[in-house]
Amino acid sequence: MPILTTLGLAAALASTPTLPAAPAASNDPVFSRCLAGLQATAATQGIGADRFNEITTGLTPDPSVLGLLDAQPEFTTPIWDYLAALVDRQRVDDGRTLLQQHRDLLDRVSAQY
Repeated sequence: MPILTTLGLAAALASTPTLPAAPAASNDPVFSRCLAGLQATAATQGIGADRFNEITTGLTPDPSVLGLLDAQPEFTTPIWDYLAALVDRQRVDDGRTLLQQHRDLLDRVSAQY
């Protein structure tokens, strides 16, 4: 599992307010295995089973996203066209500023993961 996904899940689980109970989750065994894997990862990051279940109760897979995976512009647009449309001097300067602003945090995350 990518680190950012794990960190995002942990952050969401740690900070999401308690929600009312939702309908039962999907009976899809692949989705259930996915949730079990996410729960194990969340547990290693201090997210208890009760909290994880609060947040994920009622989640169901959305198969409509599968067809979109191969349609992302990063994979369908020629690289130079993609870069020309998305990378400019302002974005590079902004990125450098943010890198300096968050250097300590990024160094800690890099060292830990």
